[in-house]
Amino acid sequence: MEKTLRISLLLLICLQFFQLYAQSVDELMAEGRNHLKNHQNDSAIIVLEQALETAEKNDLAEELPIIENNLAVAYKRNDNYPLSIKFYESALVHFLDIKDDSAAAIALYNVGLSQKKIGLNDAAIENFSSAIEIFQVTGQKRNEAFAFEALGNLFSDLELYEEAVTYHNNALSIFKESDDTTRIARVYNNLAQVYLEQESTTEAYFYLKEGRRRRLEHGLSLASNGILFGELFLIEAKWDSAYAYLKPAHNERLANGYSAGLASSYLHLGNYYHLINENAIASVHLDSAYAISDSIQHNEILTEVILLQLKIELGTSDQKHVLDKFEKLLELRSQALGESSRTEAARFDVKYETLKKDETLKVNAVEIELQKVENENLEYKYQSAIIALVIGLILLLIIIILGMRLRKKNANLKSKNDTINVLHKELRHRTKNYYSELIGMLGYDLETTENRDTQEFIDCYIWRLRAMSLIQSHLIIEESKSNENIALKPYLSELTEQVSIALSGPSNPVEIKMDFSEIDLNLNSARSLGIVLNELLQNAFKHGFAAIKEPVINIELSQLNDNEITLLVKDNGRGIQPKTLSKNDSEGMGLLSQLLKKINGTIEYNLDVAIGTEIRITIPA
Repeated sequence: MEKTLRISLLLLICLQFFQLYAQSVDELMAEGRNHLKNHQNDSAIIVLEQALETAEKNDLAEELPIIENNLAVAYKRNDNYPLSIKFYESALVHFLDIKDDSAAAIALYNVGLSQKKIGLNDAAIENFSSAIEIFQVTGQKRNEAFAFEALGNLFSDLELYEEAVTYHNNALSIFKESDDTTRIARVYNNLAQVYLEQESTTEAYFYLKEGRRRRLEHGLSLASNGILFGELFLIEAKWDSAYAYLKPAHNERLANGYSAGLASSYLHLGNYYHLINENAIASVHLDSAYAISDSIQHNEILTEVILLQLKIELGTSDQKHVLDKFEKLLELRSQALGESSRTEAARFDVKYETLKKDETLKVNAVEIELQKVENENLEYKYQSAIIALVIGLILLLIIIILGMRLRKKNANLKSKNDTINVLHKELRHRTKNYYSELIGMLGYDLETTENRDTQEFIDCYIWRLRAMSLIQSHLIIEESKSNENIALKPYLSELTEQVSIALSGPSNPVEIKMDFSEIDLNLNSARSLGIVLNELLQNAFKHGFAAIKEPVINIELSQLNDNEITLLVKDNGRGIQPKTLSKNDSEGMGLLSQLLKKINGTIEYNLDVAIGTEIRITIPA
């Protein structure tokens, strides 16, 4: 009796402790939600991290994804999209663990929104599409419409207007079923925006008119609709009509005190006055737009304002103002390179390496199975030959039986061969996608760093990754071929054009003349040759043409015999100094030497030319 009483007391104490922990998590979650409600994001993160730690220690499966979801919201509001994606994805896994498909679909949708913000468009499209499928199964029509609308906006950003219209119309149909006037009016604006970007004013006018009718009937704001009407009439050069919509929209936002919207309306009015050659009035409105967007750190609007101001001021003699505006544009593109970005880039890299190893193991396993099948075929053939010598009748029966088995084995062999091909193709596609993701992350870091050396370092590696990614694209295009060779002419031509578009300035464009022979080369050598050409072109653009009025680069690719391929790069720039070639610490020269050494190639610098630089690369065919 006494022993039973002790056990009961111990269980009661454990239950009380569990309740205290549970109450602690509930209180922390409530406090975190309150901070989020008041937009105190940093405080919310601190409290929710404590709640997450407590929930993990006590295995609170239902609370865990809710906390992670709220943490993702807080990081998203702080523009820390990599951590936002991390917690949304973790919440997604835990929602699936507890069979909450509806919440899992919403988490997928939110992952897509964060990925869209940092340019991971392919991944965002995939997650939006998966969320839509679950929303359809679980009957979440409203959330399905939100996901369609997000896809429409994403495709519009990518200038894939046909797809954008399709998805916006899907969202519109669902909102119309529930007679959700506010969302219907918003989608009408979205569709009008898509058509305005294509300057299809007839279609844009239809959707703007329908949206305005809805807004008037239900007393909704007319400001965003008026701004788009103004843009439409500016495209058509109907100045009075444009002003008739832009001015009331501006007055409404002025009355409501909506900062970002007010800055936008000042910007549109400034553009209107600029187009009618009233630049003095335009400058007044643009100064107001500048002051508001700068105060709220709305860099997108601020950038548009400065560009329009520059357009106006370039026609004046006040060059100091122009220089100030250019400096501000550079400042807007400079932010600190955060530790979280580097961590996230490493996470993507580890994820890619893990995937690559898994795919390689799968391929090896299939190859082992193929070898076993081949050995079994040899054994069956040997047995058939022995039996054929013993008796003719049994020989006939055995040949028939073995023939059936052999056909079955050959079918299995073909199936496994097809599996290997599919795995190879998937590995190439995934390799290309992860290159793109890593380029996107480095691009994000490039835009957010203020250190010039760091910018040049990141930019250099982005272009090297692009050269490596581009060869994956060409490998995918030519994957129907039985070999692993790459056609050099289209690959090097596209690489050269990309570098030229990115680095050739409008004030002093560089002419590139290409003469490429039709040559196929193995994957490793082609990749190294592409990176070498990328390095040479970047060096020429960055260092070779100072004070050169008509810069020209000549690139020739030829194969004089069966053993050697030659790449000749010449320019009319400043030339290369011998002392530069003698520096052992030159990263660019060192990289070229290492790459060419791996493929038994050589590099020659012709220092006897009268003008510019001439470099000859020779590699085995």
